[in-house]
Amino acid sequence: MPDPETLSVLRKRIASLQALPCRLAHERVIQEDGMVKRRSQGIGLDPIPVRIGLCPAGIRSHQLACAHTMARHVLDALIGNLATVHVLDGVEASRMREELGRIAHAIHMTDWQKSDTEIRYALLAEKEAGSIDQPSASLLSEQAQLDASVDRHQTSVDELRRMRDMLLARLDECIRGRAG
Repeated sequence: MPDPETLSVLRKRIASLQALPCRLAHERVIQEDGMVKRRSQGIGLDPIPVRIGLCPAGIRSHQLACAHTMARHVLDALIGNLATVHVLDGVEASRMREELGRIAHAIHMTDWQKSDTEIRYALLAEKEAGSIDQPSASLLSEQAQLDASVDRHQTSVDELRRMRDMLLARLDECIRGRAG
């Protein structure tokens, strides 16, 4: 079993990682006065919708649930470290790393789907702006797809939070065991 200082350092590094719901907000398209804001891609190319953009790097660096983060790679390495110091056994660490990879894939797929849906929704909302009293079935369908994307992302957030919390609990057990 490793010394308490090593366990404490690993615990602090894992505790610094967060799994917070962001609703993949960076995919949202900017609208001004009901019109989609666009930017030019160059001569001969259609302008593309402008998004609100990524969270600052300082937030993304410790946000496990972000689609554009390195924090999951950090967690993966920390899981390997926990196996090296025998807080996790090799099989358990391997399963956790596989689960982390599955969650990461789900986040990326949800991000890509939400990206496409946000554009469709914004362009359709722009087209319908002021012309009808009630949203069209198409617009409502796109909204339902956006809501489903947010729900899928929340599932990933919850899974990451449980994984992180389990690792912290395991470290706490080891630290208490060394102190007692």
